[in-house]
Amino acid sequence: MKKIIILAFIFSSLLSCMIARQEIINSDLSRLKAKADQYTWLLGSWTRTNGSQDNHTMEHWSRETEYTYVGYAYTVQAGDTIFFEDLAMTFGLKKSEYVVSGPNEGLTTFELINFSKTTLEFHNQFNEYPQTISYNKTLEGMHATISGGGPVVTFEYKSSSN
Repeated sequence: MKKIIILAFIFSSLLSCMIARQEIINSDLSRLKAKADQYTWLLGSWTRTNGSQDNHTMEHWSRETEYTYVGYAYTVQAGDTIFFEDLAMTFGLKKSEYVVSGPNEGLTTFELINFSKTTLEFHNQFNEYPQTISYNKTLEGMHATISGGGPVVTFEYKSSSN
């Protein structure tokens, strides 16, 4: 009888631990989703409004998962694509990142260093240029700015989503 009581106690303790662990995981996932939900203003298609008259620059973002945004940016000149890069933002509890796979070979990762409901700022001190990439929601649309290791360039965008 003692063995049965001990086994029941052990089973009950394990079950309680598993339930508590699942509640923590669910809580963390809810916090992650809430963090990513703050930036849904970024989703959609964007057209650059302050670029060269000869170029047409676009950026597009969509939500791949509850915690990941994926996108791409490109510039067209005289019907030819002269620049293209794939983009991703991953939101984590301890670390969020912006990843670029673009004109250079391989991936370049930037870590989120500053954020609010209307601002995302990512940094990579080891990247030659740019070292900082930021997105800011504005009344007219959004601004993306690259800086560090070279000139500061601001891309002013308006929504071109339907």
